Amino acid sequence: MLPLSLGLGIAVAKSLAIAIWTTIIAPFRGQNGGATAYKHIALSFTRGLFANASIEQLQLLLPPTFAQKSYEAHMRQQKATPNIVVLPDGTTAFWLGSPTAKRLIIYFPGGGYCLPALPGHFSYLETLSTDVTQHGESIGILLVAYDLAPQSRWPRQLQQAVLILQYAIQTLGKRPSDIVLHGDSAGAHLALALLSHLAHPHPQVIVPRFSLDEPLGGTMLLSPWVDFSTDHASSIENAGRDTISAKSLNSWARIFLGQTVEDEYNCPIKAPAGWWRDLPVSRIFVGAGGDEVLLDPIKQTAEKMKVG
Repeated sequence: MLPLSLGLGIAVAKSLAIAIWTTIIAPFRGQNGGATAYKHIALSFTRGLFANASIEQLQLLLPPTFAQKSYEAHMRQQKATPNIVVLPDGTTAFWLGSPTAKRLIIYFPGGGYCLPALPGHFSYLETLSTDVTQHGESIGILLVAYDLAPQSRWPRQLQQAVLILQYAIQTLGKRPSDIVLHGDSAGAHLALALLSHLAHPHPQVIVPRFSLDEPLGGTMLLSPWVDFSTDHASSIENAGRDTISAKSLNSWARIFLGQTVEDEYNCPIKAPAGWWRDLPVSRIFVGAGGDEVLLDPIKQTAEKMKVG
């Protein structure tokens, strides 16, 4: 077996070769690639890297500790003091905005449950906090650095999401109606799973039961990871436009699920009719880009939720 560093180097070399070839043929891509030549080339490199590198190799490049380093670097740039929360079970979360603000966003970052929060996550949340503040509201944001696969398998991440919500309500004294769940990709998947658990308690004892005395203020789902199959029309039509391929997403799903069978909690599109009817949340926003390979299942899930 090749050393991880050598394997990663080979994967990067293959991805660079793909990017070089893409550069040559970019002028002839028609409607099958990125909106600009630069974006088309960058996307082809990223897709190639995700396809050619194993999760272990990618985590050599982006280890779990990368999230904290990114956060600390961001706070230095903002000339602010880092504020890191560590729960008794080891779950870690990073504060942005005002911890004493009335309203709170609990944010779950994307990364296929395999990669840590990136600098872009923190800069996005900083911009969000600034925009809210400019409209006369102060807000606190907790970015949850949930445990990553394959070291930690599902439903460990759902357990951590429940514990963070409990912490916000029971320890910080936040009202559920002042809390918004927010996430992108796998993070949006986790936020949706948390809502499912609140309405339909998960059968595994590792996930603590928790009930609310009022609905959450809202949930914002950006590009939620709602399905693991690759047979959607958008998986084919957007294969050359998205950051990651449907095949790579399917591979990552097998890594974070392990031996766990797909169900309503970890694969939202499988939820039966009526599943979304009693979610304890006032409003839900679902957003997705037109070039995503999972656009079709996201739209299907959103329609089911709207009907429910």
